[in-house]
Amino acid sequence: MRLDRSPSSRRRSSRRRWRTPSTEFDVVLTGIGDKKIQVIKVVREVTSLGLKEAKEVVDNAPGTVKEAVSKDEAEAIKAKLEEQGAVAEIK
Repeated sequence: MRLDRSPSSRRRSSRRRWRTPSTEFDVVLTGIGDKKIQVIKVVREVTSLGLKEAKEVVDNAPGTVKEAVSKDEAEAIKAKLEEQGAVAEIK
C-alpha cells in the first residue's frame, strides 16, 4: 500500500482540516458599558477569578473572559455580560 505524499495531497488534507466546525469558543469582552461593578460580578461568576483579577479583566477590555468553552456556554456567558450592559463577542 502506497501513501500519496505529493504536495497536492498535503494541501487537500490541510484544507479539509480548516473546514471542520469549531467546537471550542472564546468569549471576548469588548466594552463594559455603564455598569462596571455588575460586569465585574459576572466575570467573577463565570470564571474562577478573584475580585482583583476580574477587575483587571474588565479594566483591560477588550480581552478574553473565558477560553475554549462550548458554544452553549459561550452564548450563556455572552448573554449574562450583555444583560449588564457590556459588549461581548464569541470567537
